[in-house]
Amino acid sequence: MLRTKLSLVLGGLGVLFSAVPAMAAEPVVNQNFFVPAPIFTDTRPLPTPTLVLTPPSSYTAPAQPAVYGGPFVPPPVFTDTSPLPTPGTTIPSNLPSLLQAAHSAQATLNQGIDTEKVTRKNLEQMAQPREISFVFQDTQTKEVVRVDGLFDGKNWKPTVYTSNNFPVMTVKVSGLSSYTYSFPGTRYVMLAVRYPRWTEVLSNKKRIGVDEIIGIKTPNQKEFHTPDVIAAGADMLGAVADKAIADLRARNVASRAKPGQKLADVASKDLLFSLYVMEHSSLTELQANPDATVDRFLVNYAINPKTAYSDQLSHMGAQGIAQFMPTTYTGLAKRTDLGLIQDVYKGTRDHVNITKAAFALMDAMQADLPTSLNSAPPIRLAEAIAGSYNGGSYRVKTLISRDVWYDQIDGVLARAQVKERSRVPVETLDYIKKLRLVMPAIKRKSALSQI
Repeated sequence: MLRTKLSLVLGGLGVLFSAVPAMAAEPVVNQNFFVPAPIFTDTRPLPTPTLVLTPPSSYTAPAQPAVYGGPFVPPPVFTDTSPLPTPGTTIPSNLPSLLQAAHSAQATLNQGIDTEKVTRKNLEQMAQPREISFVFQDTQTKEVVRVDGLFDGKNWKPTVYTSNNFPVMTVKVSGLSSYTYSFPGTRYVMLAVRYPRWTEVLSNKKRIGVDEIIGIKTPNQKEFHTPDVIAAGADMLGAVADKAIADLRARNVASRAKPGQKLADVASKDLLFSLYVMEHSSLTELQANPDATVDRFLVNYAINPKTAYSDQLSHMGAQGIAQFMPTTYTGLAKRTDLGLIQDVYKGTRDHVNITKAAFALMDAMQADLPTSLNSAPPIRLAEAIAGSYNGGSYRVKTLISRDVWYDQIDGVLARAQVKERSRVPVETLDYIKKLRLVMPAIKRKSALSQI
């Protein structure tokens, strides 16, 4: 039996949804999306968001097709099908129907939930069942079904649902917060999932509990990989950048790299978007297909406009879509002219805010670099800024002054031919390779007016 697998990887505060093949390597599949029928007509009051966590007296896996056969529970009111805007941005009103359904599903699961609230749980509370909720769309009947259930550490069982038309789910967890969801066949699309994200709390190097935050996401699935969804993601990303630039202009923020000019006038959206894609893509997938990699990024942005990449946490501690180190963000937040959110966690999660910070950081890095780059080909300036974003502007400036920067990033000099103190780090070399693949793909999107 063909099984579709959806994976949720939670590391620290980071979250990654993927479909098989893995999200980072999933090819773009051009196929028609399904238009959901307007089935949410029930006008009864919405049940309280606090679920009655009493498992059914019995649960028997139904025969094929894999649809749960339990008692019917009256549906809540799901009447709002309008797209959810990212705070502070303008979202196009002509979103694809499947995308609108996903946004509406997220709104449904978000009712009565504070996704920024941190709840401390002790070891005893950790042993209690976890609440995990799903919203599915049946691609045959076009029905949308919400299912709330409990995961006891071994099995997930439904407790409250709007219809018995949903697949039998298998839920597994490894470690604290690495979930795997799977269900049979290709009949259903998962529109959204609500789940607990745990971060370990230690005392004297011993676990005493976890901090829990509720996450709500739409997994990146092949059904969303359509030209319309990709274009919507580009529009949303562009709207965020435009909002950030408008705020910088209203604040009259001056460019440090180009005295006498405003930051809003010199900010490069192409370079910014390239860095965002690079931070969340591997060199391998970019070398295989840079356009597909950019499309994958835009799909993920379209289906999760409020939270896409906001929870990503690198092994070094870099946070959010821009992958800022906390110390870097804290330093920029001290600049009163930028008007940045002071709290690091909130500031790196807010897309408009972190985009302002990213523009300011790139401008400050350019100001640190040799002025000769201002008259160099644009790609050379972009490479130097990208190298600074990855490894610091002082290193790039020093290597340029030693005349060993260009020969290394161009492959003229091997690392063994350069003194150790003058070597470009391997990670930075790979970062430049990413830039040379991503930026042309981003420019092709810009030429099509998609960004």
